[in-house]
Amino acid sequence: MSDAYSPKLSSFIISQLEQDAIDAALKTDAPWDHDSVTLRPYKETLISLKKRIREFHLIRHNQTCCYCSMNFHGEFSYVIDREHILPKGDFSTLSYAIGNLAAACKRCNMKIKKADVSFVIDIETILEDYENPQRYQIIHPNFDKFSDHIEKTEVIFSKEKKLVRYNVKNESEKGISHRKYFEFSELEVNNFDVAQGGSESSQEFAELVTVLAQRFAQ
Repeated sequence: MSDAYSPKLSSFIISQLEQDAIDAALKTDAPWDHDSVTLRPYKETLISLKKRIREFHLIRHNQTCCYCSMNFHGEFSYVIDREHILPKGDFSTLSYAIGNLAAACKRCNMKIKKADVSFVIDIETILEDYENPQRYQIIHPNFDKFSDHIEKTEVIFSKEKKLVRYNVKNESEKGISHRKYFEFSELEVNNFDVAQGGSESSQEFAELVTVLAQRFAQ
């Protein structure tokens, strides 16, 4: 396992009380459902644990979506999903596995990815090797570094002047696959030309903004 972010996954400590709740949950048909009658004695513990898990992964991704890097700073919690990379419906044993969890925006999680596993290589054996990033055709939220494959540039001067781009780095195959899978072309914006009347100078200005944004990101 190659952990791509900090704090490290290994630093997330499960208390004995939480572990007891997880063990009880994993014996049910729906381990993530803390509202079930069976898990009623563990409900508060599981709710608290889920909150800790989400906050932990938000810190790892600097308060952004693990898939598209949407900014979550100042957002209400309902726009942020606890994400199971391998869906909990099909892989219930990984319901509380910290390496299979992340924090994602609702567009990436609910609109696009849902319970899909088409990005997994050899799904039949993935449980044996689910922490191996080579088994995923998309950028894994925990074991791949997003910025190694895709560079996101986002500059907002006003409602009329906004630039959003997702550039694949070094022709990364995983970056290309990830960009297509999450339909980043729908998120890209460049209205500097529109704001400036489509002049040649406005295009040069937009390119300059991109260069400056990249330098500040280094």
